[in-house]
Amino acid sequence: MVIPSAWIIAATWTLTALPPADIHLWTDGSVSVNSDGGAGFAIFVQDTLRVTNASPASHGISELRAEAMACFAGLQAVLSLHDYRACQGIRILTDKS
Repeated sequence: MVIPSAWIIAATWTLTALPPADIHLWTDGSVSVNSDGGAGFAIFVQDTLRVTNASPASHGISELRAEAMACFAGLQAVLSLHDYRACQGIRILTDKS
C-alpha cells in the first residue's frame, strides 16, 4: 500500500518533470448518490487564479462525462482570456484516469 506522503512526493516529482506551462486548468466532475452530476474548473495564469466556474451537469451522467464537461468548459474559458495567446503552454490537471 502506498502512503499519502509518497503520493505527494511522486506527484510533485512528476509535475516538476513536465515542460513549463503558463496556464494551469484544474478540472473536477462528480456525480452524487442520486445521480446528479456537477462540473467545475479553475484557471491559473502564471500562478494567479483568473477564472473559476461550477455548474450542474445532467441527471444520470457518468463521472467521466462530468469530468469531460468540466474540461471542455475550462478550455472554452481559456480561449476567452484576452492574453491567452501570449502564454506558453497549458497544463490540464484532473483526477480522472
